[in-house]
Formats: sequence, C-alpha cells, structure tokens
Amino acid sequence: MPTNPPGATTISRPPPSSATFTIPHTPSILKTTITLPPRSTWTSGLHWHETHTEYLRLLHGAIYLRLNNTIQILSAAESQSQVQSREGIVITVPRYARHAWHRAEHAYTMSEAVRMWGPRPVDLDKEVVVEEWTAPADISKPLFFWNLNYILLLSTPSARPTDSVYVPTLQRTARRVLGAWWIDLQLLVVFAVLDNYPVFWDIGGWGERWVGERIMGRVCRGKEWLATHMVLWMAAVVGGVLGLEAVSEERTPKELWEAWR
Repeated sequence: MPTNPPGATTISRPPPSSATFTIPHTPSILKTTITLPPRSTWTSGLHWHETHTEYLRLLHGAIYLRLNNTIQILSAAESQSQVQSREGIVITVPRYARHAWHRAEHAYTMSEAVRMWGPRPVDLDKEVVVEEWTAPADISKPLFFWNLNYILLLSTPSARPTDSVYVPTLQRTARRVLGAWWIDLQLLVVFAVLDNYPVFWDIGGWGERWVGERIMGRVCRGKEWLATHMVLWMAAVVGGVLGLEAVSEERTPKELWEAWR
C-alpha cells in the first residue's frame, strides 16, 4: 500500500469494488494514485476526455487496458527488462481516445484467455498500483476523484445523511422519486463538468485499413459522442434545477475548493 505523500489524502472503497485513492488535497500536487487489491472488481469504465490528455503509470501488478480498438495486458513485473521499468509503464491516453482499465485477473476468467492475451503474468494476483495525471496539468482530476468518491461513499447505508442533516426539499423529493438513480444523476453532473465522458452506447471498434472502415468507424464514434452528450446535457439541466453541483464545498478539501472558486 503506498504511503500518503505530503499534500494527499487516502480514501478507500469497500468490496467488491475495493479501491484506495490517494488524492491530492492541495493544488501543488496533481497526481492521483489508485491501488486495487487482489480480486477487486473496480473498473474505470469505458470513457474519454475532451480537454485533457491523460497519463497512466503502472507501478505494480498487471492490468487489462482498452485504448480505442487496442486491448492489452500490461504487467509491471514483466517490464523489468525495459528501460521504463524503473519508473513504471507509462500509457498516454490522447484526447477523445476511448479507454478503460481494470485488474488483469478478470480477463483470465474466460476459457480462451490464454490464447487471446498470452500466458498469465507473474504478478496477475498481486496488488495493482497506478498513477494518473493530465496535461494540461490542473486540478480537474483531483476534483473529479474527491467529488466522485464522496458521492459513492455517501450512498452506502452507514454513510447516508441522518435526518439532522439539512437537505433541500426538492432534492429530498427527487431522491425518493429516483431511488438508486439519484446516485447516477449526481455522478453524471460531475462527469458533465469535469471532462469525463462515459460511453453509454458501445458500438464497437472498426478497423483503419480501408476507407470504408474508417468512414464507418467515424460514423459509430459520432453516434457514441451524440448519445453521451445528450445524456450529460439532460443530467446537467435536471441537476441545475435540483441545485446539484459537480464540485461542492462539502466534498472538496479547502485548498482545492479555494482554487476551484
């Protein structure tokens, strides 16, 4: 388990999607570290970014990575003979590139996994440690992880607000009406503002060898883009009516909140 660097705080999610996030609470540090224990079902989900290039540094363990039409199994242990191994494997995720990652062990639950991915990495069952940061370097990524995790952790029964916590009447009514969708609505509001675009309609990849494949690929990407933007736009409108905020003072450390304001 990585130790907290100065200026960062650790937040942990419970099983089965166990994950520990070491998130900056000051604008002077902009890297977030994600640690996944063995058997964690956590996944980033398939998504893209439009205003930031994202960087992932695999420091420990093995991950499944989907980047546009390419799928890889990456192992920190098996890269030791490479020059970059001293600082981990760095993956560049360009703007608009659809990507997702999670522990590699889940890819090997399929019967044909070895044929598809190759032999099991030696560190398949080890803890996974990945750093994330962006270019341009700004506070968007720390703000995203603070507000996302606060919403998800608050959704657990033991962490839900008590009757003594003031909740606006409109939000209280919406929460009763939406049920489990209330959490999703709050997350969508965060996604809409902090450059995180989930793929709601995964049409699949198309090759780039032929003109027809490239055209169909762009048409499919356009449909995915439109579906995502429509969902996020509607969530932003509904969230605005209900007074939901992507970044709120209660969910954000003081230094980051002041920088955001």
